[in-house]
Amino acid sequence: MNLAALDMNLLVVFDALMEERNVTRAGRRVGLTQPAVSNALSRLRLLLKDQLFIRTPAGMQPTARALEIAGPVQQALAQIKDALEPSWFDPATAELSFALAAGDYIGSTLLPPLTELLRDRAPGVRLRVLPANTLDLMHFLDNGECDMAIGFFDTIPERLDAMPLWAESVSLVARWDHPLASGPMSLERLAEAPHILISQTGQEDDGSSDGYLLSHGLRRQVMTRSHLALRRSLEERGLRLRVALTVPYYSAVLPIVMQSDLVTLLPHRVALSLHRLAGVAVRDLPCPLEAVQIQGLWHRQVTARASHTWLRRLVAEAAQRMTGQTLSPGRLAS
Repeated sequence: MNLAALDMNLLVVFDALMEERNVTRAGRRVGLTQPAVSNALSRLRLLLKDQLFIRTPAGMQPTARALEIAGPVQQALAQIKDALEPSWFDPATAELSFALAAGDYIGSTLLPPLTELLRDRAPGVRLRVLPANTLDLMHFLDNGECDMAIGFFDTIPERLDAMPLWAESVSLVARWDHPLASGPMSLERLAEAPHILISQTGQEDDGSSDGYLLSHGLRRQVMTRSHLALRRSLEERGLRLRVALTVPYYSAVLPIVMQSDLVTLLPHRVALSLHRLAGVAVRDLPCPLEAVQIQGLWHRQVTARASHTWLRRLVAEAAQRMTGQTLSPGRLAS
């Protein structure tokens, strides 16, 4: 093929159509009208001598040829973008947007110091937080719609890079005058209390899961592993964990705990925040549970990008600030 006859914008349209499978949405993504996208597709069909996309009730379905070239086209566009990216980055004058995928736990702990650092050092840089619990993270990282995902991860595909940010322990949270707010803590007492389980999928575990969801090679935590570990500790004693309520968000827990006899296990930093905010009781557990490592993930194709290198350093600094301000675990009551 004569590359001089190839309009690179046609490949940009092709990549957008592969992601969106819809002409209107693809046009919105690349800043073109629907007729302009259709015209670009017609030109690309003539050039490659293939239909590429077939209109169906379910959207624009790619042909075998389109699926064959989709990966190389996406990689080529990413390499061109990196080649044209400045080798330096000045946060004080930069005007761009970063997208982070994070759940509400990360939002309540890391975002405050990260936002403060951004305001002080990069006033023109905007930050968008994508809901990690509802996204196909690998899809968003692969196509560049997400610059970094932050959370609890296990198996990580080779095409991603990762950095550890901090380790998080767990604590029991209960109403300030709950029976478990005082007195000796034991597994027997924990088994008597009804629990709130936090699961991003909204599903209660049946004991066969390890609390992770595998998607496109990436295993991420979708259920509070501490509850699963507590369940096993109780079963070893012939006891049972009483799950009375399952919710998908940490933010849903506080009003329920404050107005009921339900208790829950929360990341220690979240538990401390709720104690300061509402005076809930925070207790250490009678059985040791392994701390969970929070990590930042990003696609290797952006590792060398100057702006992304700056973003990673800023996230790491925000994590350091946040952990340095955290109190030691222990029993806190109002």
